[in-house]
Amino acid sequence: MNITKADTLPESWIKTTLGNISILRGQYGLGASSVDFQTGKPRYIRITDIDNNGELNNEIKSPAGNAEEWKDYFLDEGDLLFARSGATVGKTYLHKKSDEAFVFAGYLIRFKINQEIADPLFIFYFSKTSFYSNWVSSIQTVAAQPNVNASSYGSLKIPLPPLAEQKQIVAILQEADALRRKKKEILEKSNRLAGALFLEMFGDPVRNEKGWDILPLGKMLNQEPQNGLYKHSSEYGDGTKILRIDSFYDGKVINLENLKKLKLSEMEIEKYKVFANDILINRVNSIEYLGKCALVPSINEDIVFESNIMRFSIDLEKINPLFLIKNLLHQSCRNQLLKLAKVAINQASINQQDVKSIKIPLPPLHLQNDFAQKVQAIEDTTKQIESSLQKMEKLYDSLLQKAFTGNLWFDKLTMTKVS
Repeated sequence: MNITKADTLPESWIKTTLGNISILRGQYGLGASSVDFQTGKPRYIRITDIDNNGELNNEIKSPAGNAEEWKDYFLDEGDLLFARSGATVGKTYLHKKSDEAFVFAGYLIRFKINQEIADPLFIFYFSKTSFYSNWVSSIQTVAAQPNVNASSYGSLKIPLPPLAEQKQIVAILQEADALRRKKKEILEKSNRLAGALFLEMFGDPVRNEKGWDILPLGKMLNQEPQNGLYKHSSEYGDGTKILRIDSFYDGKVINLENLKKLKLSEMEIEKYKVFANDILINRVNSIEYLGKCALVPSINEDIVFESNIMRFSIDLEKINPLFLIKNLLHQSCRNQLLKLAKVAINQASINQQDVKSIKIPLPPLHLQNDFAQKVQAIEDTTKQIESSLQKMEKLYDSLLQKAFTGNLWFDKLTMTKVS
């Protein structure tokens, strides 16, 4: 086996390649189509079944064909798969012990690690470092799409400590990774709380089992819907910030500090500037993004909005803006808009009358305000969790980098405080 001492690594470490530490080197996967999973058939792992964390994220299907065609592609515990082509080139998956049988598809490449020399988890974690991602970027060839072949993967240089030390490093990284994933799960649950609270307080908007009055949105406005400002891309640069359709997500305006700017006259600013509690709704886009909406937060500067967006303001004595946003985000409102949408090639649109016609169940204002206060408390907590997660991600990335340079440190107290 071709190994060398590494000048910048601890004395006990070696520098070798993925191919040198593998029993089975660079096997391309099965070239078969997929079918719905069938009892008695193996699961069939494709690139699209592997998420960015290296976990399986779909209901894994089965391969077409028969057992004779699959026999060389069954996965064993510890097998590593590498994506070889397309936008996900470099993505990795480590197969875990399972009661089910799995085979793998042709756009994946298998390496079976010699576990007397290397821990497969150690190699898997190496694939999460910037060392690895930078290597993939430098080695990939681009014809119709990015590609890294089996031979190239076999040449991947890996810093390798003694096996016992590998296992110690893996244990540290697993603990840090588990804390990070737990925090992500908490954040996901927090993000779902507002929707659950909405249903608990007001019921399903479609069934309206609590018997609220139902009114068209147009009855709750104090300013008619207005389309935004169009400017050619050449006019962007310095000046006044502008909200575009990529400036809001899940009902919230995001990254106000990073908005694009353009030069405008005082008249244009006056006509198109937004105010706190204005509602923005995407009026022209591909069908899946049509009706995307957001509530304008408190702002301390002039900001305008672009032509693909419609803006309106509401009567605060009739409806709470946060309550309205949660309604507009609900699938029932989206379904109303989809029925009214004018669909053309590659895009769809809604007009001002369409928006005004949306039917909204209207509970008493004091209940809406109570809901909004509770949602605000949830969102404040969610921001704290997001901030904590960001710190934890930075710590985890730091651990990954140090783990493969022989400089790993791990402060459990720091991780516990962040978690």
